[in-house]
Amino acid sequence: MFDLEEFLSSHDSLMREFSFTLNLNLFDAEDIVQEVVLLSIEDSNSTDSQLDIYKWFMVEIAKHSRKRNRDKTALPLYEFDFPDFAPFLQEDYKEQVSSMKNLNIETSFEFLFFLQYMNFEERLILVLKNYFKNDYISLSSEILEIEERKVLEILEDSKKQYSLIFNKWKKNIPFPDSNGSVKTDQLIKEFLSALRSRNRVLLEKIFLNDVELVVSEEKRTGNEFVSTACLELLKKSGKILHLDLIELNGCFGFLVWSRSDNNSEWSRSAVILFLADEKFICSLKWYMDGHLFRNIVCQNPVIS
Repeated sequence: MFDLEEFLSSHDSLMREFSFTLNLNLFDAEDIVQEVVLLSIEDSNSTDSQLDIYKWFMVEIAKHSRKRNRDKTALPLYEFDFPDFAPFLQEDYKEQVSSMKNLNIETSFEFLFFLQYMNFEERLILVLKNYFKNDYISLSSEILEIEERKVLEILEDSKKQYSLIFNKWKKNIPFPDSNGSVKTDQLIKEFLSALRSRNRVLLEKIFLNDVELVVSEEKRTGNEFVSTACLELLKKSGKILHLDLIELNGCFGFLVWSRSDNNSEWSRSAVILFLADEKFICSLKWYMDGHLFRNIVCQNPVIS
């Protein structure tokens, strides 16, 4: 008989990871996994009769995700944004996924960035290809209720869309190939120094001409506008600031601490995530609503 508790103890994080890559939203991902778990409890006959219970759960998650995304559209190609990073603050995701044998799951920033611009059918097929390399076509056909021939057509469309996305945003999305280079490290130090000194001239020099900045619903493009925006955002964060360098799923970043004038205590006020090549800071996303930065593990600044 199927032991749900034992199965979840070894597969729960993997299912949430799968659900997240399909939905690109942590809240939807968590809801859908819970719905499928409840379904398995209510319909125990279905799970008891399955030869591959892992595949049954993943297919049900995909079917529920399809319903959830029926009226949702992909991010328009002309809009720049970062995918949701919240899952990558939960250590059990990576620990459990990395412990699964014969699985090499793709959840890199690069992969998630491109998925934002895919419709659900394209996204589903690409994600299933990561998890079920041998039978993703037949599974896609079952979930989308289309012929396998149509699945292959959608796969070809996704490759064309990938090229369009890359050609549109290639200047702004330098992925981690250049990470660890001396020039990139020096650029990050200059960026940190410019932020600490609130030096707009230096920011303009190290920003790509077409640098993109995303803050909530607001977007700015161009080194002059983005430099001005950075200074405005720092001003909103507080008078006395401390910045810690962090790295999250292929992105560099700074955790911004604000010091209270009254009691000399530090509080987290923002996170700046950014992509950089060896010459320029190419894109940034500034978080100020606590969605991300409250869960970043970082040592509190020393009061002096």
